[in-house]
Amino acid sequence: MLNNTRHYLIIIKPRIVFANIIAVITGFLSATNHIGSINYSILFTIIIGETLIVSSACIFNNYIDMDIDRMMTRTKTRPLAAGLINVKHCLIYAILLGISGIIILSYNVSKLSILLTIIAFIIYVILYSLYMKRHSIHAILIGSISGAIPPLAGYYAVYNNYHLIPVMLFLIYSIWQIAHSYAINIFRLNDYQKAQIPILPLKLGITITKIYILISIITFIISIIILFFISSIKYYYLLITTIVNLYWLLLAIIGCKNNNGSSTLWAKKIFIYSIITIIVFNIMLSIGTIDK
Repeated sequence: MLNNTRHYLIIIKPRIVFANIIAVITGFLSATNHIGSINYSILFTIIIGETLIVSSACIFNNYIDMDIDRMMTRTKTRPLAAGLINVKHCLIYAILLGISGIIILSYNVSKLSILLTIIAFIIYVILYSLYMKRHSIHAILIGSISGAIPPLAGYYAVYNNYHLIPVMLFLIYSIWQIAHSYAINIFRLNDYQKAQIPILPLKLGITITKIYILISIITFIISIIILFFISSIKYYYLLITTIVNLYWLLLAIIGCKNNNGSSTLWAKKIFIYSIITIIVFNIMLSIGTIDK
């Protein structure tokens, strides 16, 4: 019984859910630039609702990717791919989570926030998982859109007027995901090759992919600096995030210049450090926003 429960927890991809909720909270806190205070009732509602909807999307992704997951060393032990849980039960589970999430959000979260969440769900499950991932080297660009919507959902949960802040948040999160995902493509190259997934490093080469990563990191840094100047966050946000991001940039430059070393090891470093950069960004932006 406990083992079966664990399988149902694994298929919601807890780490992805957690990362998305952190992005939602960061976007939500960024809106305090305008409203001046934190509405804890709405914050609690959106955390619960988004958790359920993101979990639902991840289960559908697991279901769609079953055949691919069975061919990849990293994913072949996932509960659905390994046949450890009932497929029909998983689909019912996903549907119930998704519907419950929308119902909870509709309690006191803005319609725009709910609409954005639904759009992200459709992009991730249908456009990315069902089609683009299997047919296009540009699937990551589409996937990055769905991954960049959670901070907007958090932002517009409490503030519905137009502002450049959510636009920059969207750019920052989408650009970050491009660098992050291409790094995964490189250090998991053999897995993707076995599953015959058309990723950029396999189609255009690792060198081109490294350049894409470098450009993404540079754009990421510029976007963060712009965000500082259009919002009322504290100066230490810019100082700390810039220091952290410049090291990430240095790693990328070293990788682009050195084609004789291990691209796998380099890509893994880029991947790990990308997680550090986004954690620091979320923390600094949240603190820098609410520290008036």
